[in-house]
Amino acid sequence: MDNNKFEEYEAIISSLPDLVFVITESGRIVAVLGGDSLEQYHNCSVLENFSILEILPDEQARWFIDKIKETLSKNKLMIFEYSFLPKNMSYINHSHGPGGELRLEGRVTPLKSYRYGERAVVWVVRNITESYKLKQQLIHQAETDPLSMVYNRRKLFKALDESYYNFKRYKENIVFFLIDIDNFKQVNDKYGHQAGDSVIRNIAQKCKAELRKTDLISRIGGDEFGIIYRGTTEKSYSALSKRLNKAAQSITIDDKNLDLTISISIGISQFKESDNSVDDIYNRADIALYKSKLNGKNMFSLV
Repeated sequence: MDNNKFEEYEAIISSLPDLVFVITESGRIVAVLGGDSLEQYHNCSVLENFSILEILPDEQARWFIDKIKETLSKNKLMIFEYSFLPKNMSYINHSHGPGGELRLEGRVTPLKSYRYGERAVVWVVRNITESYKLKQQLIHQAETDPLSMVYNRRKLFKALDESYYNFKRYKENIVFFLIDIDNFKQVNDKYGHQAGDSVIRNIAQKCKAELRKTDLISRIGGDEFGIIYRGTTEKSYSALSKRLNKAAQSITIDDKNLDLTISISIGISQFKESDNSVDDIYNRADIALYKSKLNGKNMFSLV
């Protein structure tokens, strides 16, 4: 390619709104072009001739190099989406550019020619933070029960399918809880549906407070909830059940003194090798819940 053509291409790329890197297989940044909007990107021109290993924490730098190698190996355009904290990058001026965690899309293309004796790629960075946040909000709305503000039935069964897969493949120890509010019809009949809604919200939040981030609680419908509890022993899920029963009994409605005690019944089903589907797990929990109701309520049973 003659110099005039090269200058034209460089001018075109430099005028693009997105940030463009040319990076060798070992991680050396050969060129930085475009990305002039400080609302979207930091000025990364100072990074030319540095190695990714010099400007990023080791684990993150290794991730980028692995993606470069993957692109070169497959010899085609690859698209990667990732989160990025600019403060983790050395040498750039962090006060001039977007703050906080960014969500970025990398479009990585192998080059035919070598750079400094190495294979290289063009890595085009696109800031997709705003669209990513909007997407996450829409997902949250689609998966959240608007009354209890925990996950909804749709999310629960999706998570159950994923948990069943992980159990079968990785032998994770997983337990499913099916929860029903005792005498809920009496609450609605005596105190009204607003009081019933208050009980549902309180049960959801009390139960959620007893769980870890790796666990999941969902409102299945009406006064029924499901919990996926991970990495447990019989001692741990029995202890959790007792805490849930105790937490439910502490609920009050709008500071009124009720003449009936709020309580929950719990059915527990441990994932088993003999299970053929999520239905087997759910049905056992349903049988266990019925057993808790039959034996006096405000208790838990395992089937």
